[in-house]
Amino acid sequence: MQLQCLSLDHNQFSSLPVDIWQLSQLQELGLSSNRLTTLPVEIRHLSQLQVLDLSSNQLTSLPVDIWQLSQLQVLNLSNNKLTSLPTEIWYLSQLRALGLNNNQLTTLPAGIGLLSQLKKLYLKDNQLTSLPVEIGQLLQLQDLDLKSNQFTNLPAEIWQLSQLQYLYLDGNQLTTLPSEICQLSQLKELGLNNNQLTSLPREIRQLSQLQALDLSSNQLTSLPTKIGQLSQLRQLGLNNNQLTTLPREIRQLSQLQGLGLSSNQLTSLPAEIRRLSQLQVLILNNNKLNSLPTKIGQLSQLRQLDLNNNQLTSLPTKIGQFSQLQVLDLSNNKLTSLPTKICQLSQLKELYLEHNQLTNLPKEIGQLSRLQELYLSNNKLTFLPTKMGQLSQLRKLGLNQNQFTFLPVEIGQLSQLKELGLNNNQLTTLPTEIGQLSQLQVLGLSSNQLTTVPAEIGQLSQLQVLNLNNNKLTNLPKEIMQLSQLQRLILGSNQFTNLPKEIGQLSQLQELGLNNNQLTTLPAGIGLLSQLKKLYLKDNQLTSLPVEIGQLLQLQDLNLKSNQFTSLPAEIGQLSQLQVLNLNNNKLTNLPTEIGHLSQLQGLGLDHNQLTNLPVEIRQLSQLKELGLNNNQLTTLPIEIEQLSQLQVLGLSSNQLTSLPVEIWQLSQLQVLNLNNNQLTTVLGEIGQLSQLQGLGLNQNQLTFLPAEIGQLSQLQELALSNNQLNTLPAEIGHLFQLSKLYLDSNQLIFLPA
Repeated sequence: MQLQCLSLDHNQFSSLPVDIWQLSQLQELGLSSNRLTTLPVEIRHLSQLQVLDLSSNQLTSLPVDIWQLSQLQVLNLSNNKLTSLPTEIWYLSQLRALGLNNNQLTTLPAGIGLLSQLKKLYLKDNQLTSLPVEIGQLLQLQDLDLKSNQFTNLPAEIWQLSQLQYLYLDGNQLTTLPSEICQLSQLKELGLNNNQLTSLPREIRQLSQLQALDLSSNQLTSLPTKIGQLSQLRQLGLNNNQLTTLPREIRQLSQLQGLGLSSNQLTSLPAEIRRLSQLQVLILNNNKLNSLPTKIGQLSQLRQLDLNNNQLTSLPTKIGQFSQLQVLDLSNNKLTSLPTKICQLSQLKELYLEHNQLTNLPKEIGQLSRLQELYLSNNKLTFLPTKMGQLSQLRKLGLNQNQFTFLPVEIGQLSQLKELGLNNNQLTTLPTEIGQLSQLQVLGLSSNQLTTVPAEIGQLSQLQVLNLNNNKLTNLPKEIMQLSQLQRLILGSNQFTNLPKEIGQLSQLQELGLNNNQLTTLPAGIGLLSQLKKLYLKDNQLTSLPVEIGQLLQLQDLNLKSNQFTSLPAEIGQLSQLQVLNLNNNKLTNLPTEIGHLSQLQGLGLDHNQLTNLPVEIRQLSQLKELGLNNNQLTTLPIEIEQLSQLQVLGLSSNQLTSLPVEIWQLSQLQVLNLNNNQLTTVLGEIGQLSQLQGLGLNQNQLTFLPAEIGQLSQLQELALSNNQLNTLPAEIGHLFQLSKLYLDSNQLIFLPA
């Protein structure tokens, strides 16, 4: 076979078939993303191999035979578990690219300097603290990645790499850059993000070919004035430093396209910034800017301007000159108004104005004909200009947390609108024209004062999410049942006493929220919601569930907390996908045996009921992780509880337990056990078997002693023993090395163990 290229990437090989080593003409071999821990010595037979990819395996070492691959040009060993490289690496004299990212290397062998043809060396995400001086011999090296190591300084020899074009030192511990960096005359990209630099050498200006310089996440307080001499610079990252000013010479960066200055302490910008004629992206969020240069609008190529989280109280009128601007973020400032000139931004697609103090919008806003996203939440707006209806391309409109009492009828003209947020306003009605928003997918109307919803809402044929939470609704128009695409319907905190029987027509509904209403019954039609996954009914006045509840075969989360249930229908056992069932704070006296059919149940809340016993079928809940039985009237637990092998949290406080079945100590995954406020007189030594226990509550029982085995609870962090009758503690309690909280008040203790 004359095979020259073989790719076995992304398989599950832990060893390789011997036939591979007979492929004497093989030039490329891909073995990445397998389970290899070693390589056989036979690899040396692949004498023509030029490319070998062993990345993303589990290699801890390399066989010496690999160094016999004299034709190898590319060797990728990234994402393994290598702790060192053998000195013989220099045998690979033809190597041009060596990938060692994400290993556990602490040093490199001196022999690496003999790889005279090497052009690319990738060493990021290791544990290197230094480099061998021989690194300076790699005279052909063009790309060197040393990100995310532990360098505090670099060997002087690195500055001898005269062909180096890409040098990445991000994520180290460098505090200074030596002036010799200027010797890297071919350097195009220099990454120094996330170090501890406090200043830059003046000589950095000599990097005449530099196109990208990332100095973000350092401790720079100023920039050298000579930075303006980096005439080829296109990207400059200075985010997350401590800069208070910028040198005027920054205007000389005539090729600059991207400038990142977020998270500094800038209070102003030099007027000269307008000279950056090629600038396309300017990031200034999280500073202390209180104004902008009046002529900043001369940045004619600017496409993105981020001023989020500053202290701007006004904008220059010439902001409208940004003829190419597509994204403008002014959120989290102190703006009270907008200049009308802002409406001249003919290319603007996204405008962010949340968290300001705007009371109105310029009437000319309709001129932003390309606007697709407009965010105005958390302002003081009371009305919208009628010209808003001219924003024919608008897809997202955020108006949450304002003071709107009505919407203009022109809102119906926003024919492309997909998301409309009106939560937390003072709306009492909606215009019928809202039904014209034929593309609307998300409509948020929570926390208003709506008493009715117009029938036209049923025309929103694409609507997927409708949030009407916290209004004053008492009923829904029948037309709402026409929303055939609706997936989430949130109706909590209203005044509903019943649901329309037609609710089953919402065939795509996945979430129905009805918490905190006045429901006394549910219609049988609820069983037709075949896609429903989440049903929230807490804080109502329900006394029973319709048997049709058992038809909700996709239901995963059912919250019935704080109702008036005294029993559950047997059909609840048909909810085969149910994962969370909350029945806290009801009046249940028993559980149906069918509850054992809930094979996927992980959380079962039964706190604050009137249960006197549990059905043995509870043992069938093999996936149960949390079981809350606090504040009931239990006197015993079924021995079958031991079969809840996945249980992690068990709440049994405030019952009438006098003893515990020995089987409870078989719950090996238990992390929290709350037995507070019962009538327990003893705890058996078998408690020591709960090796994962982190929290144990035994307050307010009748315990007179603790077993020595309690000292075996090596993971215990909190132990509550208040209000018992203990007069001593076992010495073994001193073995609880993870214990951080211990409550012993109101006992009869005479002394504590040493």
